[in-house]
Amino acid sequence: MFTRFSQFTYGQLHIPNIDTEVINNKTALSIHIQKCEEEGLRLAMGDCLYDEFMSNLEKDENGYYKLKSDADEKWGWLLNGHSYDAPSSNCNCGCGCGSGKCSKHVWGGIISKVATVESVDVIESILAPYVYFNWNMNYRTIATGVGEAKGIANNTVIEPSRNKRVDAWNEYIQKVSFGFPNSKVSLHQFLSEHKELFPDFQKVCFNPITYWDV
Repeated sequence: MFTRFSQFTYGQLHIPNIDTEVINNKTALSIHIQKCEEEGLRLAMGDCLYDEFMSNLEKDENGYYKLKSDADEKWGWLLNGHSYDAPSSNCNCGCGCGSGKCSKHVWGGIISKVATVESVDVIESILAPYVYFNWNMNYRTIATGVGEAKGIANNTVIEPSRNKRVDAWNEYIQKVSFGFPNSKVSLHQFLSEHKELFPDFQKVCFNPITYWDV
């Protein structure tokens, strides 16, 4: 897997009851992560590039992907991020960055370290929002013998899960396709600006959704 369980224990992508004592929910999430990671990454880069990329990875002792020791440098850039000189003619943020001051583009990587807590690195994956989006879609209700049920705790105010689902989808496509209004680029922009290294990249257009799921 690329995505750590810890990414679903805080913030917008929080999923309750995935600590080690709740085995059933954690097992379900593990299966869900693996399924959605492949789906989301194939969707983001195309089947051919996905297969080539995965052939250059192996799993560490915890089951998370890492670069093979003999893998080409470009696969490390794709996995862990890369800072590079921005093409002089490619400035689409509207801020005038092509005029000389903004000379670098930064691709954060499919996985990246975002913090260190008590000497432990906090690793996030660009695929986690896609995982959460699909988890939220699939687990909005609980299957029972007489139909679908939704659990409601005492003294709680119910907010639509749709809002967090929409936020997760839009975060995923921002990281994959739309990018950011600064030197940080999306996966698609990174691959497009290194097309000589990744000729098998197949771009798919994504659309954001609203809180009305349109």
